[in-house]
Amino acid sequence: MPPFIGVDFVTNSKSIKANPSGYVPVGEDYRHVSIPNVWAAGIAVEVKLPFTPGKVPFSTPKTGYPSDETGKIVAENIIRVDKGIEKLKKKSWGSIPGLCIMAAGKKEVIIISDKLFKPRNFAIMIPNVIFDFSKILFEKYFLWKTRHGYSRLP
Repeated sequence: MPPFIGVDFVTNSKSIKANPSGYVPVGEDYRHVSIPNVWAAGIAVEVKLPFTPGKVPFSTPKTGYPSDETGKIVAENIIRVDKGIEKLKKKSWGSIPGLCIMAAGKKEVIIISDKLFKPRNFAIMIPNVIFDFSKILFEKYFLWKTRHGYSRLP
């Protein structure tokens, strides 16, 4: 399976200076490292690994929950900057909780952890016996919370 890559607009931009995969270099506040009015969230973020990768190639987790969390951080930080507040909210990609329903062939695995990257205090993978039903339930829950203004819920 080919790795994720960033969008052409970012990759071809001379000012954003994306990494070779097309991701935007940001700090823990998801603000561009050298251009203060550029922000990135979700899959657009260049994720810094807290360890040196070994011989087996892999990619960083780019699931929906970290995208949701970083999007909220970016929105809150833009509001803070607009109001003249200097202290920005920060949260590294690796410290975001892992919440995911992962497709695994003809079944699914529910993944729950306190952080995306090790060291973790809690991590569990549960084979999902009800297959796509949990993804449908999650979709309904996500749309409900968004429509009713409960975006702070996980």
